[in-house]
Amino acid sequence: MSTQVLVREERSSRALAACRRIPVGLLAVAILALPYLGFLGSHRLWAPFEPELVETAREMRASGNLVVPCLNGRVFADKPPLYYWSALTAASALQ
Repeated sequence: MSTQVLVREERSSRALAACRRIPVGLLAVAILALPYLGFLGSHRLWAPFEPELVETAREMRASGNLVVPCLNGRVFADKPPLYYWSALTAASALQ
């Protein structure tokens, strides 16, 4: 056998081994994600902070002011607006 044939066979065996590793990795990620995704949304909001954050996002949507977060009519700058925007996006995706 020539050297070129051996090199080609070695390359093809490496590619085949790499193709076999990818499904095993995807399977491992899927198995590890099942417990997380299975219980996602199955519990209530944790008091006292999460209800305030959700209410602030709801008030931002209701008032139309997406720049300044307010809670009960007062400025609530506990988190930056990006957090509330992501909460609004997630809530609209779930509706």
